[in-house]
Amino acid sequence: MARTLDGVDATGRVSETSTAVDSTLTSSRKQSSEFRLLRRLRSERKAIIGLVIIALLALVAIFAPMLAPYHPDNDDFGMLQQPSLQHPM
Repeated sequence: MARTLDGVDATGRVSETSTAVDSTLTSSRKQSSEFRLLRRLRSERKAIIGLVIIALLALVAIFAPMLAPYHPDNDDFGMLQQPSLQHPM
């Protein structure tokens, strides 16, 4: 009985071994496509560095009230006052 590459014999029937191989191939393809992004990110060093920078910026934004507890509009520095011994400039 002659078989072709796609698992179909000369009579047009699909062999049982080809369906088992096909199901194994589709499950491995599905599994590899799920992790393709992660593998690709690990291989790209610039992408990892960019994600780390973005994560650091996000953490700074989340913890900003603890890092700078003063209100941004609180700017009473007395810049137009005359020089004194405490502030010579």
